Amino acid sequence: RLEIRHEHFVSERLEDLLRSLRVEIEPRGGPIVLLATLSGELHGLGMHMAGLVTALCGFTPRVLGTDTPNEEIAKAAKEAGASAVAISISLATGGVKTDRILADLRGRLPEQTRLVVGGRGARGVRRGPRGVDYVTDLEDLERWLEALVE
Repeated sequence: RLEIRHEHFVSERLEDLLRSLRVEIEPRGGPIVLLATLSGELHGLGMHMAGLVTALCGFTPRVLGTDTPNEEIAKAAKEAGASAVAISISLATGGVKTDRILADLRGRLPEQTRLVVGGRGARGVRRGPRGVDYVTDLEDLERWLEALVE
């Protein structure tokens, strides 16, 4: 029987592996995509998987990490000149409240900075706020990134 400590241990090991793979292939000079989770979201595995896909697609991922306030995400995006901000949302935190937080984040970002959201808790059947793109899986993220440079 797997318990919380087991899940945490495996998640940390996988995140270490994903970080090391990403750093090895990370392009220099590609468009910047900032990756984070919202305040209260402590699950970062999806964010790290998205970071690896981002690097594989020729973008420069900048991972802020989990539990990041909107104000800090927006400031980091502006400072880095990010082309996009990618947010990972788990089932643990997804819902209508998350939609309000995403709408607030969209309003804080420069107009030209794209905002993409993915993860099991990203949207479900809800419509979601304006100006936010949703991806359903990592292949969908790859297609979204390819369209970003077209």
